[in-house]
Amino acid sequence: MIRSLRRYVGTLACGLIVAGSGLGTAQASEPNYDLQHDWWQWALSIPSAANPILDNSGARCAFGQHGNLWFLAGNTGGKTTRECTVPAGTRVFVPVHNTFCFPHAGVTEQQCFETVRDQFDAFTDARATLDGVPLVVDDYPAVPGDYWAFTIPRNGLFGYKPGLYRATAAAGRWTFVDLPTPGIHTLRIEATSTAGFALDVTYRLTVAEVQ
Repeated sequence: MIRSLRRYVGTLACGLIVAGSGLGTAQASEPNYDLQHDWWQWALSIPSAANPILDNSGARCAFGQHGNLWFLAGNTGGKTTRECTVPAGTRVFVPVHNTFCFPHAGVTEQQCFETVRDQFDAFTDARATLDGVPLVVDDYPAVPGDYWAFTIPRNGLFGYKPGLYRATAAAGRWTFVDLPTPGIHTLRIEATSTAGFALDVTYRLTVAEVQ
């Protein structure tokens, strides 16, 4: 059964380039909405007690990862520093900020779309760097649709009950990070919105040789 929620998921986190002041306008590529969906399924499929979004140390960053494409998370606001080890050759997909909305009895699909659109537009400053070098980002503007289906397990993130949920709008700003040769590298993500939301997440990434 598809469930509905009584509130949208707030902005969560990770990666964008800035040109001077304000948001950069150039896009590196066409946004991959399938990957955005896959990131949300990854994030929502891990119970709160082990969820990387709520991780204050980086101990959970390897949870749910497969192959040479990893997902990293930001936080729910504030400053966080995480230590994380990843295999050499790994590519990382991260949002600098992101949100989606589930309709329910008091919120229509159109209102969901407008909420997500407005949250996306509210970000006046967002950036990501790797070792101090700005990263290129793709904008993922609000797109309404019925394809945003997510399975949530028991003890799900944000207290959601287990089941299948259908989001009808999602948006964010995301980037790919191609990790360099083995060694220690610093990925930092910062975002601020006019609504008062701010995050500052630093990953100290140890890129390890593949054994």
